[in-house]
Amino acid sequence: MHSFEAVLNEILTQVMYTDPWVVGANGVPSSFFCCLYKLMLMRLTERQVYTLVRPDQLFTGTEYVAARNNPFVRAAGLLYVRYLSPPDQLWQRMSLFLMECDSESEFQFSSDQRRATVGDFVKQLLSENQFLGTVLPRIPTLASRDILAKLQTLAERRAIKSTNEAAHLKAKFRAGASCLVRLNSLWDEQFSLSKGVSGYAQVTEKWVPATVLSTVLKAPFSAHVLDEEDAIAADVIEDEEKVIYKVHVSLKTSGEGADKPRQMSVNLWDIKIPQGDSLDQQYR
Repeated sequence: MHSFEAVLNEILTQVMYTDPWVVGANGVPSSFFCCLYKLMLMRLTERQVYTLVRPDQLFTGTEYVAARNNPFVRAAGLLYVRYLSPPDQLWQRMSLFLMECDSESEFQFSSDQRRATVGDFVKQLLSENQFLGTVLPRIPTLASRDILAKLQTLAERRAIKSTNEAAHLKAKFRAGASCLVRLNSLWDEQFSLSKGVSGYAQVTEKWVPATVLSTVLKAPFSAHVLDEEDAIAADVIEDEEKVIYKVHVSLKTSGEGADKPRQMSVNLWDIKIPQGDSLDQQYR
């Protein structure tokens, strides 16, 4: 295998699980880990890594139809990122995949028929030091504490995102709609123990009133991971198959410059849209 395309084809045709060893053959490396090792030797470009972790967005040609729905292509990309990324960049590169927790992203990743969603697969890579009996690169203490602290709020964020993705709520993301947005999110890169923040005591997440300006739909093609420059802005979501990526909002600020509303983009897990009598009850 002398090219990226050849390794990709090997994953598509030969890989049936992500175990490091061939089942029933003592000490023989599996096709999956052989392909992963070959990818590491190639030192992939950013575009090639994106091709692995987001094949559903990049593969549009008929020759790549199989790759778009192959979970082992994504597993190879995510493990590539886990093995080779600097520890202080792991959260930035992998955190968004934690939110892929629906049944459509679930796959059987091991020979003993263990299953996981993409989000839970990534959570395992970020929170554990081993993967199916192999040792993962050690994450330094500060970076590990940083990641584990952020993972504690994962369930709450997933619940909010799931509520916002419900069909009956999509129509609520219209220009002028009232909402609440989360400020000082612990998931922001600026709040990182590994970057000099001594603790989270001084970081207080809070929900503030805001107004929806527009929605942002995920672009069908992008050379960069979730690059906003490649997103498509729209005021109304009419196509149920389109995926809301972010929401542009306007909120009033306090202090200097309070006369000018602040505009920002927020993720689906950092916004609540009122519906009915009680917003809090809706998002429980």
